Amino acid sequence: MAARTIWTIARILLAVYTLFFKLVWNLFRALRMSFLASQQHNRRPPRIGKPIHTIRDSYDVVVIGSGYGGGVAASRMARAQPKQSVCVLERGLERWPGEYPSSTFSVLRNLCTMGQIDFAWFKGIAIRLGNLIGLYRWICAGSSNAFVGNGLGGTSLINANVYLRPRSETLTSLAWPAELRQPGELDTYFERAERMLEPQSDPKSREPIRKYSVFKEQAHLAGLGDSFVPAKQTVAFEDRVNSAGVHLRASTLSGQDSTGLNDGSKNSVLATYLADAYCFGAEIYCGCDVQYIKKHPANGWLVYYRRTESEKSWPWSRRSPRSLRWVHAKQLVFLGAGSLGSTEIILRSKAQGLPVSTMVGKGLSGNGGFLGFGYDLNRRVDATGQQGPKHNPPGPTISSMIDCRTSENYEEDFIIQDGAFPRVMSGFFRLVKPFLRRAYPPRQSTLRKLRRFVDILNPMSSAMQRSQVYLVPSHDNATGSMTLQNDTAVLNVSNIGRKANLARIKTLLIKITHALDGVFMEQGFKVIVHLLGGLGMAGDGSGRTGSTTHTGELFTGAGSETHAGLYVVDGAVVPRSLCANPFATITALAERSVEAAALRLGCAIDLDSRADFERTLGRYCDVLPTELPFFETMTGDIYVSGTRSQVTLNASIVVQQSADVFEGTIYGTLECDGISQEQLVIKEGSFRPFVVDSLGPDQMVMAYDFTALDGNGNAYEFRCRKVFNPSVGVSVRKLWHASTTMTVDITSLKGGLYARGELHIDLPGVLDMVSSMSATGRSHAERWWMMMKFLSLFVRKLSLAFFPRLAPLRYPLEPQCNGAPSTEHRSDGDAVHTITASDGVTSTLRMWNRTSNAPTNSLQDIIFIPGSAVNHLIFASPYMTENAISYFTSKGYRCWCLTTRFGRDEGNATKFECTSYSARLDIAAALIEHRRLAGPTAPRPYVVAHCVGSLALASGLLDGTIPASWLAGVTASATFFTPCLGSLSTWKARLPLISLYRLITGEDWYACESPADARWIQRLLDNVLRFYPHASPREVCSSNVCHRCNLAFGRLWNHANLNEATHSHLEEIFGGIHTTCLQLLADMGRKQVVTDDRGNSLVTKKNVARLAGLPVLLLSGSENVVYPPVTTKKTWEMLMERFGDEMVRRRVIEGVGHLDLWISDKAAEKGGAFGVVLEEIRRVTERSEQ
Repeated sequence: MAARTIWTIARILLAVYTLFFKLVWNLFRALRMSFLASQQHNRRPPRIGKPIHTIRDSYDVVVIGSGYGGGVAASRMARAQPKQSVCVLERGLERWPGEYPSSTFSVLRNLCTMGQIDFAWFKGIAIRLGNLIGLYRWICAGSSNAFVGNGLGGTSLINANVYLRPRSETLTSLAWPAELRQPGELDTYFERAERMLEPQSDPKSREPIRKYSVFKEQAHLAGLGDSFVPAKQTVAFEDRVNSAGVHLRASTLSGQDSTGLNDGSKNSVLATYLADAYCFGAEIYCGCDVQYIKKHPANGWLVYYRRTESEKSWPWSRRSPRSLRWVHAKQLVFLGAGSLGSTEIILRSKAQGLPVSTMVGKGLSGNGGFLGFGYDLNRRVDATGQQGPKHNPPGPTISSMIDCRTSENYEEDFIIQDGAFPRVMSGFFRLVKPFLRRAYPPRQSTLRKLRRFVDILNPMSSAMQRSQVYLVPSHDNATGSMTLQNDTAVLNVSNIGRKANLARIKTLLIKITHALDGVFMEQGFKVIVHLLGGLGMAGDGSGRTGSTTHTGELFTGAGSETHAGLYVVDGAVVPRSLCANPFATITALAERSVEAAALRLGCAIDLDSRADFERTLGRYCDVLPTELPFFETMTGDIYVSGTRSQVTLNASIVVQQSADVFEGTIYGTLECDGISQEQLVIKEGSFRPFVVDSLGPDQMVMAYDFTALDGNGNAYEFRCRKVFNPSVGVSVRKLWHASTTMTVDITSLKGGLYARGELHIDLPGVLDMVSSMSATGRSHAERWWMMMKFLSLFVRKLSLAFFPRLAPLRYPLEPQCNGAPSTEHRSDGDAVHTITASDGVTSTLRMWNRTSNAPTNSLQDIIFIPGSAVNHLIFASPYMTENAISYFTSKGYRCWCLTTRFGRDEGNATKFECTSYSARLDIAAALIEHRRLAGPTAPRPYVVAHCVGSLALASGLLDGTIPASWLAGVTASATFFTPCLGSLSTWKARLPLISLYRLITGEDWYACESPADARWIQRLLDNVLRFYPHASPREVCSSNVCHRCNLAFGRLWNHANLNEATHSHLEEIFGGIHTTCLQLLADMGRKQVVTDDRGNSLVTKKNVARLAGLPVLLLSGSENVVYPPVTTKKTWEMLMERFGDEMVRRRVIEGVGHLDLWISDKAAEKGGAFGVVLEEIRRVTERSEQ
């Protein structure tokens, strides 16, 4: 336990240190690169790859890999008619000239070493080191190794560019399908490849290349002058536009082909087939590592892939390595991931249940490759790569060759090609040359040999400039294999060479080296750069001898049946060595296979239309968006039908900024056995950080909304929220919980809530999320600025959540001086009447007709009386799902609402000095007006009065102004005639606050909706009220109206019960109150009885007797702090003693306060105020009818 704790602390410290270093380093790098960019004004490289979050659910054609075969499939299917939607999935990244590594450090950063090592006592140790998305992959396989490219364009990015057809006799081997053994079968497709790749030899007019001249001399000295030929290169030797419309620059002859040409001369797959595919509408996505393929339940194929950038994690990462997504190929899948990649995918697919031939993973060939060196010749060679145009350039990596493919037995053929040391690799060769096998020239003195041995030991020897590189393709046994062990591909190519061939090759290499007094060297381990096979074509047309047909379609087993629509189009289908640089043959075979697949699909490939890459690029890639992608992994539990299931969410989020608003796109995967045994793929996801939550006041949420699909096409809607409200104030623990906890609601599109639960992210996960942030943009400064703005948004919003009392105050948007609501509402009533009380004061009576013909027996009308400083909207709020008026009108009642002289509308208009006692006259006038409008025979109305409205009604009933016989019954909400203040309000009532307010402000009117441009003293008061004491942090808010109401009346609601719309429009409900009325309310609260304006108690035995025969319901919220439940309890006890429980009832509504009893959505719920009052009205009606 202690060790685990120490390890956890160490991981956290390491994470914090790494993140700090990363931020500082990125800032320095951004400043440096921005300065360099401003000095150089370099044009940014083009981008044909699309952001991975824009990938669609399904395409007609999916191409896996982007080497020569994948590029052909993408280009030709994009040109197909009828039009097909084409998706290209590439594991590596998109790199154009200028972005290839050029230094030792950058090469090492782009190198990934994987496989199994077999060295000394290290036997069969699996390794996986380096950058998984780097450009170079070194595959260890015991004493042999393979080297391949990893990027958009595949190995074409780092090959030697030699376009060479195999000898025709090579294709007559029985290993090849009978259809391909026909003479000239591939000629048409070779010609297509040549029209696209445009191979050419180095023109004679160019400056002579020394290594070319030396190699030519070596050929003549060996008697092979007639076999010496220049190599055809897929390189531009002059500035021109290629077949895809891409501008190529003249080669600088730098010799850097094998690490990536930055001079813009290479006619790679990226610059040809893929650029062509892009012009014709193919969608290309980089960073997608395809894992396996499954048959779709309905049609086509499901291609499962992992985003390779998600594998790039830190030591503390908790990101799931199993996070897979899929894309549906409705018609065709083309595997073009290379011999290693395609074979590995099919092996994984086999492990997932895909039936294939037993020959899958067998028949791998190294193309008979051999690498040797002629060291310290007596000629200057200059075979070391250079950066940029210089004097005496090394030329292309391969500029010429000695073609020894003339023997009667083609199995003995080989070709010797001159090579070049890439600039980075020359330093490596200097270090390892003492350990290479050597063959010294004959007839050398012992002193000469000793001098040469010392020179070999010297890493700084100038003999490197006099050294030649020999690259030899030939024939081998093609007996290599690949297997899966623990989901890792294991390569075995240790015994594929032919000893007789190797002996002949070495004999000739030693001869041409010694001819110029050089030392021949060879490496002690085998390096394969032309790996072929693994899914070879069957010689007899069945799965017994191969994995694929002559068109590359995959066999289902040992017979001739195939997986319709699943094709392999790369070097994996080549069944044996070629004794030639293989990409010409791979390209021709792919052209043939794709044509056959298109014909089978009923499509014709348009080969005549010309692509215009620059124009297409300008149309779609004018602006590189500034985005901030990051990963977030959360785990937790959900409950599906009462059963708990674990959930892991692996979300990739891409954030963009529009104006000052950040919004993002979510994609990724979700694992939950309770929903599906397979991983769900996230589609159509949106991420909105720190948006206002409509469910609560001053509540922000981080909203994650997305649709997740399983392999059968079932869709589930996810609504996920991280909630931030003032309840987290000044509590690190609560803020951390809010930041790392997300509620989840899952809805099946078939209908209904499917599941609910919570997800969490721990500290290592948070650090992993932050460390994964890497902005994109046109410059380092722009990317850094994007990251800083997004992080500052987090800091700013979390600071406001932590210090809610310091948040900016929210003032009314349009304060209304005349008391009119700022917005017209349908809730304003079907009819509005102005009534005049006996003292000449007017008030407003609104009426709403019933919306239902439900039977109401004799009682038809309900009159609502709101409290002071408010209007009818506490009963008719348009911001509630269902308000009191809509509820009761739907039950068949006609509703009325009286806004008295102390209400918002009338009071704000006149700022009239009045009290609750004088307002009893308005109620009496309203009852008289109601009788006039309803008719003398109409049933008596039922009255629902709240707060001060209830006090005014009690005053009228007790002093006889309002006879009890006028009413069918009364619901007194919060208080009736024994007002008892809460503890805080009691203290305020004892202090001379009202007199102090009058003295300081010089005003008798207290406004609840003070505007932002009010007098300075009012603004000062607003800021002081930020710190009004509350029992719970959740009651803190930023509303100016809410603060001022707290001072005048006390806390009127539980904020958790109000929605954001209601809380944001309080100025439409609240107006103000005269200090005279406020003083009377304070005095009555101290005395705990209702009084007249002179302070005389109205609660006498005589007055209480006037309530005889009047049914009274006393209603209170359990969390009311203005008039606590003891208020109605005291009244209930007095009335019970006098009239019994038949006439008096009391109900306490749990979980609500003073005004949220009526203006929250809880009021309409079961057990809420609406239902309780309706039940009482029906009881009173039944009683009166009896």
